[in-house]
Amino acid sequence: MNQKKNIRVAVQNFGCKVNQLEGLKLSAQFSVRGYQLCGHDENADVYVVNTCTVTHNADRTSDKAIRRTLRQNSNAVVVVTGCHAESWNDPSLPRNRVLKISQLKKENLVAEVEKTLFGGTSEILDTLDYHTISPLPMRTKAYLKIQDGCDRFCTFCIIPFIRGRSRSKSAEQVLQEAQDLIQKGHKEIVITGICVGDYGHDLTPKKSLSDLIMDLLSLSPHVRWRLSSIDPCDVDEKLVQTIWTHPNFCKHFHLALQHGSSRILKKMGRDYTKQEFFVLCRELRRRIPDAAITTDVMVGFPGETKEDFLETYAFVEATAFSKTHVFPYSERKGTGAAKHVGKVPHHIKKEREHMLLELSKALSIRFYASCLGSRQEVLIERSREQETGLLQGYTSNYIPVLMDGPDHLMGELVSVFLEAAAGDKVYGRCLNGFLVKSS
Repeated sequence: MNQKKNIRVAVQNFGCKVNQLEGLKLSAQFSVRGYQLCGHDENADVYVVNTCTVTHNADRTSDKAIRRTLRQNSNAVVVVTGCHAESWNDPSLPRNRVLKISQLKKENLVAEVEKTLFGGTSEILDTLDYHTISPLPMRTKAYLKIQDGCDRFCTFCIIPFIRGRSRSKSAEQVLQEAQDLIQKGHKEIVITGICVGDYGHDLTPKKSLSDLIMDLLSLSPHVRWRLSSIDPCDVDEKLVQTIWTHPNFCKHFHLALQHGSSRILKKMGRDYTKQEFFVLCRELRRRIPDAAITTDVMVGFPGETKEDFLETYAFVEATAFSKTHVFPYSERKGTGAAKHVGKVPHHIKKEREHMLLELSKALSIRFYASCLGSRQEVLIERSREQETGLLQGYTSNYIPVLMDGPDHLMGELVSVFLEAAAGDKVYGRCLNGFLVKSS
């Protein structure tokens, strides 16, 4: 341990919440074994670049971070890991200073780094998780990863090839990690994974996501739970009933649409039609009227015509998502879509992306306005908004709220009356007497 205490390690994370969570786990593993943690913009002896490969932009961002880290830190060891590490190869970089560790071997990353630094072999606890080591500073909510991998093989997605087949954590391990997070004071826990709807199919005996959620809800009535992205085919009656009947489960569904044309959905390998998706959203709003429904939409999939895009635009408008994340299609070698004909030019993809983002902004403002005059529970972040100096936080149905109030409300769940909206900003008044500043 003594030889490690002066070695500084920086972990830089890119991509989705799951990748961010895995990066926190890596930091915790280094910390518990005696290394000093520091920021990636500080001087370190080991830099870990935890990459993402979901799009070409993610690849480019990761590539730039690797080159910049090597250029600015000539004596450091640079570890490249995460999903982009599978395909990353830059022969112009000094190989003796780069340690490449694939996504599937990320659990043993610290041991591999120690072999590089000190030689020989080094054992490490693969089951060690950051939840059990230290609180997460400046974080009001925490992420609880319940599974990894995916069995769906959508034609545009490389993730199943990189992360492998769907693998669930045991319910016992999930509940223990959740209990640790609750004891550390987190007021909101986000249930996440690569394909959360697959949870429990590989366990013996099998266990459903709804059953796991019921177990988690029994841990504490004072914690707010939120579900991350889920495929529409995984939203069943039992899940809706569970969310509807428990006030401390967030009324927010992030349903991955991907496209508003049933023809393109079929080419993508998605197992639903746009009509089925629309009926699901209508039923969710009937049961939970104030629920937020957010989504992901891809533009420029091979073979997408102008008519397909306009069909998607009209579908997003009719479904009235409270927020739409828009992504241009990125070709991934080895996926089914890479063999499809009808590539969409880059400038057309950018034009369609812009149109959908503008629509998303307008729909968000409409949703926020519909909630004015209501009383909402807001989780206050641990930092104020820079522009206004106001407290900031999110409602159960994912509305960003600004409000006046003292610092001691940070990290707390607060009852707030939504008073006004200006553009994409919503202003509230804390119901214990603190008044919002005038906008």
